[in-house]
Amino acid sequence: MGKASASDRRVTNAHKKEKFAPSPIPAETVLPWSRNDTIAITSLTIVAAALRLWHLGYPPGPVFDEINFVGDAGAYLRREQFFTPHPPLTIQLIALGMWLFGDRPWSWRLGNALVGTALVAISYLLGRRSFGSRLAGALAGAFVALDGMFLIDSRTGVLDIVYVTMAALSYLLVLRFVQIRDSADRRRTLVFLGLALGLCLGAKLMVPIIAVILVSGSLIYTLETEAGVGIKRRERHRKVVGALLLTGSIAAIVYFLVFVPNFIILRWGGIEAWWRYVNATRWFESHMNAGEKTFWSDGRASPWWNWPLMLHPFIYWQRTTPDRSLATVWFASNPILCWSALGAIAVTILRLFRRPTFTNVFVVAGYIGFLAIYMPVSRTLYEYHYMPALYFGYLALAGILARCWRGETTRFEQFIMLLALVPAAELGLGFIGGSIALASLFAAWSLSFRNRGLSAQLVCVSCATAAFAAFIYFAPLYFAMPISPAAFQSRMWMRGPGAADWSCCPIK
Repeated sequence: MGKASASDRRVTNAHKKEKFAPSPIPAETVLPWSRNDTIAITSLTIVAAALRLWHLGYPPGPVFDEINFVGDAGAYLRREQFFTPHPPLTIQLIALGMWLFGDRPWSWRLGNALVGTALVAISYLLGRRSFGSRLAGALAGAFVALDGMFLIDSRTGVLDIVYVTMAALSYLLVLRFVQIRDSADRRRTLVFLGLALGLCLGAKLMVPIIAVILVSGSLIYTLETEAGVGIKRRERHRKVVGALLLTGSIAAIVYFLVFVPNFIILRWGGIEAWWRYVNATRWFESHMNAGEKTFWSDGRASPWWNWPLMLHPFIYWQRTTPDRSLATVWFASNPILCWSALGAIAVTILRLFRRPTFTNVFVVAGYIGFLAIYMPVSRTLYEYHYMPALYFGYLALAGILARCWRGETTRFEQFIMLLALVPAAELGLGFIGGSIALASLFAAWSLSFRNRGLSAQLVCVSCATAAFAAFIYFAPLYFAMPISPAAFQSRMWMRGPGAADWSCCPIK
């Protein structure tokens, strides 16, 4: 056989790139909006609002870090100088509620409750757009609505829910950019994308940079790979630079606008005041990270590798009522959802080796990125730092379960998802009860092998049902409902010194 021609080699190389490179979601997979979408997003939003607004004024005093952030918000209203290393957006949101409705616990928390409700609606839209499935959107919204960490952070005056929500909005907008082709529509999307990223950066120190990297990488990849035949490399580069400059400049403007109330209300004296804030923040962070690792100097703290396994959640607030019941705010994820999300990430990574897609690469990169940013950190860290990574885990879980319902998963993938139920069954039901429940579940799954779609749907229904049951079971610890000490201890599935302790730090 003769040597292959240069044109043949170029075709072969192009085919290899097409085979192994992640491909953006084709525009034709975008679902048209329907009445079912309206019903789904409205229902999810109503449920999320009810869960986040109900009894919002309880506990009647500061919960965990509220003592810091509510205090800073009060300083805004008194026009007093204060220092916090974080950008001020969330503190301004807390202060706005206090200014409108007075210094009351529910007014501290109202802004975050509304933002957390919006996150559920955004998650529906993001799941729907990511996987071309209304079921995936509904599951993504439901998982965020029924997860303990997202729920509690939406019901307290703390930082994380705001930047996670703004980051989720930026993911939705960048996926919209990927899926549309009209140039004018894309420019409008980039404007809103810059706005979302600027608000994200204005709500939390450092961590949102992962969202910026994900969005920037998505824009670069999309514009570099979709140009097609006949488009010169210089033209592709020009589009990339233009998109990044438009998005980045708007994000920077919004970020600096977040500090404007500091200049007006706190009477910061010119740009040098902002530069002093930057230097003070750098000094604070360098001294916080200068010593040895301090994970266990605070009994509530935990290193990053604890978080995906949910080994070390902790108590935000606890009181003993006059009848000796315990009212507790326990900051922890829904264990079924948390462990299932880890299984879903594992399945998504396996799928990358078979047929990488833009969405799967985006989800895995987001999950790993938000874990990796904490790996070198030596200062005290807590379970809530897992929230932005867990959000991608819930997107992956929604996509995998939606594929299960459609019968598009292998038996090995289904097996991985069922494994996530094993620790919950054994810890929650006891060895004998858990073993019986698991044996029954795996037997039913095995008997359904003749119908691949039925076996996959069984996995979907089992995971979703178990997650809802776990939410109901742990709800008293999310809403500080008084329960007996025995009922509290029955929910502390892992107890004792060391890494795996769900009851730290108990109120004595």
